[in-house]
Amino acid sequence: LNSQTPMHLKGAERTESNTLKRGTAVHTALLEPELYEKTTARGPATRRGNAWKDAEAAAAAEGKTLLTEEEYDNALRVRDAVQAQPHIASLLQKNDRQCEFSAYANVDGVHQRVRPDIVLPGDQIMIDPKTSADASLSGFTKSVFNYSYHIQAAMYPYIWEAAGGCKIKQFL
Repeated sequence: LNSQTPMHLKGAERTESNTLKRGTAVHTALLEPELYEKTTARGPATRRGNAWKDAEAAAAAEGKTLLTEEEYDNALRVRDAVQAQPHIASLLQKNDRQCEFSAYANVDGVHQRVRPDIVLPGDQIMIDPKTSADASLSGFTKSVFNYSYHIQAAMYPYIWEAAGGCKIKQFL
């Protein structure tokens, strides 16, 4: 777990890591495909050299996130693989889905906020896709621990319901 306190983060400069950029790209390709090409640029094969610097400047001028060719294409492959799963694809395409809604609740005197990627009120399901550099059981388990996904899986439905949202029976 991250050993820093919220005070460490206050006023700190935030930089987007390449890992975060890749995760955001997958998120956009999967959940907001109409925005993928508007927000993401396909760069050269590597981050080395003038070709990358030029592509970085062009992407920044357009307000886009620059990825390597492989990262850009991989986000689309992930989207396609998820869409190839009929049950998951049907959940992601439901008309009653609520996307990117924040919920606020005061729990035990502490103001809490959650922002799940998708809530399906009719099915009482909350979905928050994750990426991992290592999809093996041990690799993904390590990601769950390192990024506190297990805490999020417990906290998000609890805060959502405390804020007046629907009951959540399943967190995916």
